[in-house]
Amino acid sequence: MRTFDYSKQVARKSGSNFYFSFFFLPREKREGIMAVYAFSRLLDDAVDEAPNEESARKEAELWRQRLNACYGVNSQELLKSHPLIPELCKTIQRFAIPQEYFFSLLDGVEMDLVKKRYETFRELENYCYHVASTVGLLCNQLFGYPTEDAKKYAVLLGKALQLTNIIRDVGMDAQKNRIYIPKEELQRFSVSEQEILEGQPSANFFKLLNFQSERAEDYFQKAAQALAFSKRKRLIPAEVMGNFYHAILKKLQEKNFPVFDTKVGLSNFHKFGLVAKVLLKSL
Repeated sequence: MRTFDYSKQVARKSGSNFYFSFFFLPREKREGIMAVYAFSRLLDDAVDEAPNEESARKEAELWRQRLNACYGVNSQELLKSHPLIPELCKTIQRFAIPQEYFFSLLDGVEMDLVKKRYETFRELENYCYHVASTVGLLCNQLFGYPTEDAKKYAVLLGKALQLTNIIRDVGMDAQKNRIYIPKEELQRFSVSEQEILEGQPSANFFKLLNFQSERAEDYFQKAAQALAFSKRKRLIPAEVMGNFYHAILKKLQEKNFPVFDTKVGLSNFHKFGLVAKVLLKSL
């Protein structure tokens, strides 16, 4: 297998929006972002698809040890324990990626093992930072643009993307007994957990999701304001992802949040159109 073929396979197999956002990058950056994405994908799957909580914890801990090995902390034998690790190590060395970003992402994924409800938006925002904003910070490092304003942009955009994901996946998460909408907001809109878990939403539920979508929209706008577009041109994949998820958010709003009926997404034609729009704007 050639270098970075494993990361490429994971990214392509996932069919994720993320794959569309980086296939046009220069080779080294494309390889790096594929390795980071593959790590995120495999870590998430290892926890979500584990047969029980104990197995999930062991998987998360194993990935933590593998990461430590990449940074020279643990046994080098761990570098041979998974085909992604050599590619990830090479990416870490090539782009001098801080260990804290990977570990912060790990912490976020492990939150799903212990928390299936969030009392306040402040708690949820912290979760969004760990599982999404940290990916943006990792990408900034890959693009050689870890400035303070670029970091702020990555953090805000990551939260916008994750909040959009939360809205879109309410039905799927409910099947796993997970509700990411804060309890204080369920109470404010008189929405019960039961109607979400049973997929029988009231009129108030759609008002609640509209409120959630307005918050996500606010994060998209704050992200755009945090970094001038002339600078965002160095972060084209992030711009593409932002456009994808912003379009999904608008589609959810237009369709009145059919979150128990279907997973709202974008066609490949729509995606390519958005990619072209970003690229043309950046010229």
